[in-house]
This record gives sequence, structure tokens and C-alpha cells, in this order.
Amino acid sequence: MYYSPYSNYVINYLYNKTYSLGYPPKTNDYSQEFTLDLLNIINEKVSSKVTKNAFLKQTLIGHFYQKSSCKVNNKTFDRFFELSTNENDKKQIKKLLRDTNTLPLNKKINNFTIVDYNHSKKSISNIIKGKKLHYSFGVLNL
Repeated sequence: MYYSPYSNYVINYLYNKTYSLGYPPKTNDYSQEFTLDLLNIINEKVSSKVTKNAFLKQTLIGHFYQKSSCKVNNKTFDRFFELSTNENDKKQIKKLLRDTNTLPLNKKINNFTIVDYNHSKKSISNIIKGKKLHYSFGVLNL
């Protein structure tokens, strides 16, 4: 699993199995149906729980970040929660969903303070002043 050529081989195999269901070849922006089928194929073909959970999470997050709309695909997330046995992954994904739902689309976000690696506090508004953030759900005015 941790040998990258082997891991890449397995991932390509899983994607090809999903494409064989009749999906047109793509490199990103996968449909909800494709992602659901890929999650099911991972569940069916990968027997190691650790590896299966890693692939499920990697697939869900990767496809989620590639989307350009602000709509969360609940069917895909529900299926992930059914298939994954890793409670920490589930908690992380729930936080991702919660955070996604709190992002104000096309509105200014409230200022907040971040702490850098040197433990210095910085205002986010000073760091990103006047910039627009294009993210997978739309555009945030900062």
C-alpha cells in the first residue's frame, strides 16, 4: 500500500473498473454517479480495512475539492459514511461538511486571527486584503 508504484497501480485499476461501467474518460470533475460507483468498487475490491478506508477518504475528498459548485453531494457523503470504518476519517469529513456550510458565498468573511509557525498572530484581513479567493464552491470576497 505504501509503495507508491503499487498504490498508483491499484488506484488506476479502481478507476478503470469504474470507467468500464460506461463513463467517459475524464481526469477531473467526476459526476456524482461516478464517485458513488467508485466508492462502491473500492468497497468491493479492497479487502484491507486500512487501505479501503484510505482510498475511500482520498476519493471523496479529491472529488469534492474538484467540484466548482457550492452544492454538497449528500448521497456521496452518506455512502462514504456507510462504507468507511474509520471513525477519525468520519469526524474529519463531518468537520469539512460543517465548515463548507458556514462559508458565505459572495460575501465578505469576518476577520479572524491566525497563528503562524513562529507563533506570531496575524489578522487574516491584512494577509488577504483586497484579494478574491476562488475555491471549489465559488468566489469569496476577502
